Amino acid sequence: MHKSTVVSVRFDPLSGRVVASASTDGKCIVSSCFHESTDTVATGPFAGVNTFGETLLSFTVIGWVNTVQFSPDATTLSYATHDCEINFVDVTSSKAKPDKVLFKGNPFLCGTFINASTYIGCGYDKVPYLFKKQGAGQWSFVKVLDE
Repeated sequence: MHKSTVVSVRFDPLSGRVVASASTDGKCIVSSCFHESTDTVATGPFAGVNTFGETLLSFTVIGWVNTVQFSPDATTLSYATHDCEINFVDVTSSKAKPDKVLFKGNPFLCGTFINASTYIGCGYDKVPYLFKKQGAGQWSFVKVLDE
C-alpha cells in the first residue's frame, strides 16, 4: 500500500472495520480491516465492509501526510499535509473529493475533531487552529485559539 514511513493511523470510530493511514509517501489511504471474529456489530458509513486489506479510498498530495483523523460520526476524514494544507473528505459521498483548506503558517502534526463540524489542528506554529464546516460541507479556518 504505502511506499514509505506510515506516520499516523486511525480506525473508523463506529465500526472499526476500516483504518486510515497517513504516510511520508504523500498518500492517505483508507483500507478495510474486517475480521469476522471481532467485527460483529457495526454502525456508520463503513458498517457494510466485510473484506480485509482492500483499499477503499486513496488520496495523493504533494509532500507527505502528517496526520489523519475520522470525525466522531465517521462521515468525515481529515488529513493534514506537510505543505500547509488540511483536507476534509465526506466519506459518505460517492465522489469522495477532498475539500482543501490552505492556511498561512507551518504544517500541522496532529489534530482532532471536537464534533462532526469542528476540527482543531496544531503543529510547528505552537498554537491550535480552529476549523469549522460551513453550510453544505465547505470547511474553513475560523481562528487561532491562542490569541
